[in-house]
Amino acid sequence: FYRQHGDASYTTLPMQRGVEPGTYKATIPGSDVTPDGVDYYLNVDGKVFDPPQAPAALTHAIAVARPEVG
Repeated sequence: FYRQHGDASYTTLPMQRGVEPGTYKATIPGSDVTPDGVDYYLNVDGKVFDPPQAPAALTHAIAVARPEVG
């Protein structure tokens, strides 16, 4: 699950098996990444619950920096 930082709701993003055994991957669309950042939550045990109800310690943030344009 992911959301633009500060949004109330998450978007579901299924993960695909990676090349290495035991790995998985997913790509957050670039159009959903803003300078405010992205919050994400990984659900690996198959139990479904609403991430906004998850403890805050389970939600992670990715900071985003704009490239210098000159």
